Amino acid sequence: MNGRGAPTARTVNALGTLLAWVAIGWGVGVWRHWWLLGPKSIGIALVIALAFVVAARARLSSPLPTAERVHAEIQGLTNAGQQRQLRHLFYQVAGAWPSERGDDDPWTGVKFFIDPVGLILRVGVSAILDEENRTPALVQAYAKHHYENQLGANVVRNEITNFAGHWCVVTDAIHPNGGRVRRYSFTLHLSEYVVQFTCVTEAHFAICEPLMDAVVQLCRLEIPRVVDRSVLGGRVLIGVPADWTETTDEDRRAAWRAMPGPLDVSLHLLDEGGHLQVNETVFERVPGYERRQGSVFRKIRMDENGASGLRLIWSPPARPNSMELVMDAVRLPSGLVVVLATRNHGRGDEKMQGFLIDAMRLELLASLRPGDAPIL
Repeated sequence: MNGRGAPTARTVNALGTLLAWVAIGWGVGVWRHWWLLGPKSIGIALVIALAFVVAARARLSSPLPTAERVHAEIQGLTNAGQQRQLRHLFYQVAGAWPSERGDDDPWTGVKFFIDPVGLILRVGVSAILDEENRTPALVQAYAKHHYENQLGANVVRNEITNFAGHWCVVTDAIHPNGGRVRRYSFTLHLSEYVVQFTCVTEAHFAICEPLMDAVVQLCRLEIPRVVDRSVLGGRVLIGVPADWTETTDEDRRAAWRAMPGPLDVSLHLLDEGGHLQVNETVFERVPGYERRQGSVFRKIRMDENGASGLRLIWSPPARPNSMELVMDAVRLPSGLVVVLATRNHGRGDEKMQGFLIDAMRLELLASLRPGDAPIL
């Protein structure tokens, strides 16, 4: 509860989630015949329904913030804000906003609870695992389907616009429980990003819009600065940071030593004629390759340069989020097949440190293209 006796956004959010799971559990129990659809079971259902009504009334009874209160939050954001990073996304929050991890597989991110105004801010990122969210039009179509068909919400805005100099889809939706959400969605370098605001009522939403706008205006996208290098006998161009140390550049292999990490990066040329199949056996052509137990494969496609292929990821059992060894086997549009291997010798948890190393991996993949030298 806040100082005026109204439920905080975090409390209402947690209560709604708990009741939803209870309702699902009750329905599954009836379906699996764990208990009969009799007077007792119906009574439990009525109690659950009553609890939902109480939760809804709690939402509606939350007092509206004043314009002065919203302005105070904006001042705290701009004058005493904390900058955070999530891969390529830099954003700012007020130091007074409580937060918790907002992971929801495959999403990773953070939730911030701005209780004095009844607002929840969620910032998240996910690897692109399907074809639904690769272009603005596809993101727009999926947003409409997600809110209307999956959540039963009423979509009142769903347009392609600009976010920190990059395209994005902004979606406004009103949920059946009366809450309202605004979601900014965009994709960049094999990742889908979301910045989402959720208010307990439409009235809260209208008053909080200046605060939402202030958060978005302070966001920026920062791509690592790289310098084009011609490697592998001039066959391939790759962008690498200027402070990386090049350790090898031969006809079939180029390598660098880099930070953070420390990080060992190598690029291997496997095929020039376009005949090699990019499948799970292609990694066996990389000198010293040994697939470790627990490693997984994922399909990848870089829209930035047209490369497509397969990603091999291995994480130590004690650090499942560290992605210590990643090997990307991709075919460029010219037919060249290369493997980009990165080995992280650092000990930090990348998810907690803003995906710094994986952001660089994706930038390296996006920069790959055929070199200007003739293929010998």
